[in-house]
Amino acid sequence: MKQRMVATIGAALGLALPLFAQDVGTDETDIDLSEVPPAVMEAARNAVDVEITYARTEREPGGLTYEVGGRTADGLNVEVDLLEDATVEEVERELPTMDDVPAEIRDALMADYADFEVVMIEEVWVNERVLRYEFEGTAGDEARVIEVTTLGNILDVTEQE
Repeated sequence: MKQRMVATIGAALGLALPLFAQDVGTDETDIDLSEVPPAVMEAARNAVDVEITYARTEREPGGLTYEVGGRTADGLNVEVDLLEDATVEEVERELPTMDDVPAEIRDALMADYADFEVVMIEEVWVNERVLRYEFEGTAGDEARVIEVTTLGNILDVTEQE
């Protein structure tokens, strides 16, 4: 009896795991600033010192996320991702050049992706500290986003269309 139960549970998990492994995808929609709930907008304004000029929502497995942002006086993008309850999930700040990235992060990126040409760099903040860097660019004729932790570890590489 015990073996049959273990076999049944194992079979059920074997069938269910591929469902969890599938890419769920997201549904990103541009919205008017007036559609952002006041508490979410206030939290965004408290998180960054830029004039908020755009907003969008993104449907994720955990619920709805608001992405609001604007540009600094230098023209660099700053975006705040907030949950429906106005909790700041992360703040993304565009950096002007590779010289603004710590040397150990640059070295880690170039060690694994020497042919990678960086087009845009974002510093991602969570809980008021830098968590990772995101590099958008190309390697050969393939567009990619490469995420590197503050310890210099490659976290994720995503090919873009």
